[in-house]
Amino acid sequence: MNSDKNVKIYLAGHRGVAGTACYEILKENGYSNIITRTHSELDLTNQKAVFDFFAEEKPEWVILCAAHIGGIADKAKFPAEYIYDNLAIEMNVIEAAHKNKTKKLLFMGSAYAYPITEEPSKEETLFSGEHGKLDEPYIVAKIAGVKLCEYYWKQYGDNFFSVMPCCFFGEGDSFDLTRATVVPSMVRRMSEAKERGDEEFPIWGTGKPLREFLSSKDIARGCLFLLERYKGGGEYFNLGNGGELISIAELAGIIQQVVGYKGKLIFDLTKPDGMRKKVLDSTKLMNLGWKPQDCLEDSVKELYSYYMRTAKGK
Repeated sequence: MNSDKNVKIYLAGHRGVAGTACYEILKENGYSNIITRTHSELDLTNQKAVFDFFAEEKPEWVILCAAHIGGIADKAKFPAEYIYDNLAIEMNVIEAAHKNKTKKLLFMGSAYAYPITEEPSKEETLFSGEHGKLDEPYIVAKIAGVKLCEYYWKQYGDNFFSVMPCCFFGEGDSFDLTRATVVPSMVRRMSEAKERGDEEFPIWGTGKPLREFLSSKDIARGCLFLLERYKGGGEYFNLGNGGELISIAELAGIIQQVVGYKGKLIFDLTKPDGMRKKVLDSTKLMNLGWKPQDCLEDSVKELYSYYMRTAKGK
């Protein structure tokens, strides 16, 4: 690993939770030649704009975190927009990278691309079962992005590859309760319950489902690890914590301690639990020598601090 720290890197989606962490980790590791553009500066669904940008800037590395994301209700209401926008972003950026001889491209996939199963999801199981129907427009687009990288490697030899991250959270996360994932959603709800003096905090289901979490910084560290060390192309790597699962009840207990909420956690057994267990098999990546650094409690503390600084009340 002797990466040129002045390599020109285009980080697409730098304002999102993964992109924010990637920018910070790149800077921490001495990478300074990082190009970013906001959506108003560069609409990645506009092919001509993307091709012109790449022709002018000619980035050597691309980290493609940009995506059209949102909650289940939004996806159900606007499925055509979700699949179109995400496919357009992926096709435009990947083709532009190919045309301008980008040396490496990392595409941010998603664990939700895997079929519904309680067994650890391995890379080879991507097409082995059913997916969640409400997430289908987003899932189909993510699978397409992964396969685009694979096929550009097979046909052209482009060093394009993907990561499939588990659930992650961190700075840049959304606390909008219609969009937020489980950790930021619970941080906001419990913080507000504390301020109101609520004696009880309701949680859907039994609290028994098991989930896998990483900090967004560990996701970024995994991405940089592959960019610096992986020499091939076309593959996709699960990016999880090695199978360390935590129940929703235990997660709620950690957030309760961090937030300082004194009320009682109440589990609403009339509400559904969701999948009993969701976990990635990250053996492939860990066999290359990568492992996460952040503990869950410290990562929750950082998220709560970020919420109190920037997002409270929004």
